[in-house]
Amino acid sequence: MLKLDYWLRRWQRVSLDPTNGKCWLNWLPSKYLSLCGWAYKYRGTWYSLYCYNNSAVFRAGSRYWNISEKIYAQNIRIKNIRKFCLFEDNSLLFSIEYNSLDRASDPTFDNLDLEAKDFFYWTTKLVNDKRFMNKLLRIKNQESRIKNQESRGAERISRDR
Repeated sequence: MLKLDYWLRRWQRVSLDPTNGKCWLNWLPSKYLSLCGWAYKYRGTWYSLYCYNNSAVFRAGSRYWNISEKIYAQNIRIKNIRKFCLFEDNSLLFSIEYNSLDRASDPTFDNLDLEAKDFFYWTTKLVNDKRFMNKLLRIKNQESRIKNQESRGAERISRDR
């Protein structure tokens, strides 16, 4: 079972079964929770970007893609809709249209705001910058291992008492 950050809800975590893509929401998780990526629920489907077996993975429900050098993403705005697409070479692997979080009427809303609020826009940036994505996921993976070790240590201490 993988533990992921819930996008925009820092007080919740998502447990993901990597074999079938099923997710469970965890409320008020312990500080020793190991996290290896991010998850977001849109219209009843869980989407996630995470590190698994030293590889970056994008998942949409039960479907998933290992992010290789040949895979790239595109995110475009069409009026008040955005479209996220995942390609390998020039073949479309996945696409979704969703409500845009852009606020054209707000002059202070820029790409930084969009990256912070829009999971698919942020995922596009990471997938297209392999060096940054791998570094970020490696850090997540290291944090996960450290927290797992701390958790096991805390469990041993409480059992010995």
